[in-house]
Amino acid sequence: MKDVKIKNLWVKWSKKRISFARKYNLTIEGENKDFENVECLAIMQDGNIVSGSEETIKIWDKITFECLKTINGHDDCVKCLAIMQNGNIVSGSGHGETIKIWDKDTFECLKTIFISRVWVSCLAIMQNGNIVYGKDEAIIDIWDKDTSECLKKINGHNREMKSLVIMQSGNIVSGSRDETIKIWNKDTFECIKIINGRNNEIKSLAIMQNGNIVSGSLDNTIKIWDKDTFECLKTINRRYASVYCLAIMQNGNIVSGSGDGTIGETIQIWDKDTFECLKKINGHNREMKSLVIMQNGNIVSGSRDETIKIWNKDTFECIKIINGRNNEIKSLAIMQNDTFECLKTINGHDDWVTCLAIMQDGKIVSGSRDKTIKKWDKDTFECLKTINGHDDLVTCLAIMQDGNIVSGSFGYDGEETIKIWDKDTFECLKTINSHDDWVTCLAIMQEGNIVSGSFGYDGVETIKIWDKETFECLKTINGHKSCVSCLAIMQNGNIVSGSFGHDGVETIKIWMFKDN
Repeated sequence: MKDVKIKNLWVKWSKKRISFARKYNLTIEGENKDFENVECLAIMQDGNIVSGSEETIKIWDKITFECLKTINGHDDCVKCLAIMQNGNIVSGSGHGETIKIWDKDTFECLKTIFISRVWVSCLAIMQNGNIVYGKDEAIIDIWDKDTSECLKKINGHNREMKSLVIMQSGNIVSGSRDETIKIWNKDTFECIKIINGRNNEIKSLAIMQNGNIVSGSLDNTIKIWDKDTFECLKTINRRYASVYCLAIMQNGNIVSGSGDGTIGETIQIWDKDTFECLKKINGHNREMKSLVIMQNGNIVSGSRDETIKIWNKDTFECIKIINGRNNEIKSLAIMQNDTFECLKTINGHDDWVTCLAIMQDGKIVSGSRDKTIKKWDKDTFECLKTINGHDDLVTCLAIMQDGNIVSGSFGYDGEETIKIWDKDTFECLKTINSHDDWVTCLAIMQEGNIVSGSFGYDGVETIKIWDKETFECLKTINGHKSCVSCLAIMQNGNIVSGSFGHDGVETIKIWMFKDN
């Protein structure tokens, strides 16, 4: 997927579809192979989102949802996150057997707590700021917030811990695979109450605004427990889907995330008073691991489908998808700034849409694996022209300074050409038998000359400079050992090229092209 910008209109493309989005209210996509299952989420004091996954912690901007920082600090999956009272981040690792404290501003590691031979499964911050965490060996540890020394070890459960929350009274609530919920005194750390009310492990806990406890379980139920008597006030039967995570909205309603990996993985909103289901959202493709509420009230969900999704607090529509999946994006739609309604999706080609460019008059040009180039009206998005000029798929497009169109081809039958098309008549002005192999990318230099990159089966990957008037080759650059996948022109006129390699050779190179 790639993008280009026309004023405040973003254009994106994928298989057979072209879509448009106002500014940046759209899916965040990428070919990031390091983006794994989202295990946990937290909201920083400045409102930014923190996510934990395979060995990494990521910080996401609360407005643009762009990744501000990737923290590589753990040796294994980051299973849990919490925010300290001073704003610093606490993270716990699975097999990595560590808890780390990260500076809220620099994101440097301030402290590493080594926990021998056990998993860290859940974290919470007490009202006095001390850290509570649960381990897979069914022990709860209390650590001093300043010295990071262990103040207390509680032999809490018969099986591993799954969740921790702090009550309004300051007491600790823990849930476990031993099917119990336990309440612990905040000062003595003695067990005040054992709740045996479940038929399966406790996956999630939350505290309602009135102080009552909410628990979710693999027995497909959500239960509400009185904060004083710890009696069960309500049992919500979910039917078929285990409850993996819980959160409380700013209006007090309950949000639950579910899924068993086979049926629809849903988010459900439950009324805080009647406990009736207000909304059911088909949210993810695999079970959800975490839910948090943003400062503006919107819901953030993380899933094993490798996405983080942002949901509007009122309409419950998906505002944003932070996506690092390796699978191709099939389609995107246009969303307006305020309503997030789809403006237009064009089913324009008979095969993959491979490239886009914006003409000087604002019209859109698209290229496809169906061997055609199409021009689309900028207002109505109707197809104004279809050009059948290449013998194989169109790989790249660019607009020259005089407004004419440049296209490149990805030939399976030896047709690797660059073509120049008249901006008004769309007649072919010139065909350049350009490279010995596939033309992969194009750019226009500041003086108007054309730059092209190629992918060679024989290991010869070149960049070529073409005269803007005669279209003769001015220069051939042999610099990459793998496919030249993209090109850009810097403000100082230098060329930037990127490559990807099947042999592990992936580079970015800067080239200075002199007139002589």
